[in-house]
Amino acid sequence: MYNEKRKQQYLDEKSQDAKIADNIIKAFEDSEQYEEKIGRDISEWTTDQILGFYVKLATPYVQTLIVLHSSLGQYAEWCLQNGLIGDNQNHFREISASTVHRCADVHALKDRVFTRDELLEEIYRLPNDSDKFIILGLFEGIPIHDGVMARIVMGDLDGDELTLRNEAGIRIGTRTISRELRHIMENANDEKIYTSMASEQRSYPYDLNEKTIIKTILSRRNALRCTVPALANRMRNCFKWLGYENITIKSIMESGRIQFIKDYCKENKVTWQTAVNDKIRRTIHEDIYGRIQSKPVYMKTYGRFYA
Repeated sequence: MYNEKRKQQYLDEKSQDAKIADNIIKAFEDSEQYEEKIGRDISEWTTDQILGFYVKLATPYVQTLIVLHSSLGQYAEWCLQNGLIGDNQNHFREISASTVHRCADVHALKDRVFTRDELLEEIYRLPNDSDKFIILGLFEGIPIHDGVMARIVMGDLDGDELTLRNEAGIRIGTRTISRELRHIMENANDEKIYTSMASEQRSYPYDLNEKTIIKTILSRRNALRCTVPALANRMRNCFKWLGYENITIKSIMESGRIQFIKDYCKENKVTWQTAVNDKIRRTIHEDIYGRIQSKPVYMKTYGRFYA
């Protein structure tokens, strides 16, 4: 971190608030390169320098910038209260939410949002059915957190209804899955080896003692177990192999939400604005894909994909 002593003191004071600490650590990591270039701690940046930094991040996610702006603004306020800012001003206060919104690169979303047909066309090129299951599963709203996706077994599937359980084995809900995902799930369950996607392709056996759809990959170095970071890394490696950059769990799940809302609107003859704004209709997709933190931000970010 740039100006590490100052930032560490701030982190030490905020360490009991895990959410704030996590957000600001990421913000410090993102800003370090620009702090070094400017030669000044981010808490002392001018308004133009702050906005220039947000634009250079080239993130398509307005919510990401809002969280970043809030975290850095709190840090600058702490620096101000402790007499650490030369001009005695917190310039983050001068920037409105609408100005922050305009720093998002909405065009960068183009290659991160997939329709169902586009996603299927891409993942069918992958050599491993378990990887296909991870990606299409996320698209159809199967959570990756709390061990939900990692513990799925064929016995959880009844017709097209998939029972979801958390790491403790407690039932947390169901998902109605597509014919394509069911077929991929069956193939992944029968898969015996994992084929790497490195330049020199190698095959590694699965731990066949495990009955889960996604099994531990065994190798001479170490076993690649089905933790959330491992599954997320597998997903990123797949898209890199397919020729895509910056594909995240969020972008796949939001692609799934967009497809879900479009299909729902067509079936129920309502507008997507209604599906997002109406509390009852919004609950239908939020129960699958998670809560929309801010409807205006969501509509600004993803609205053009509903046109």
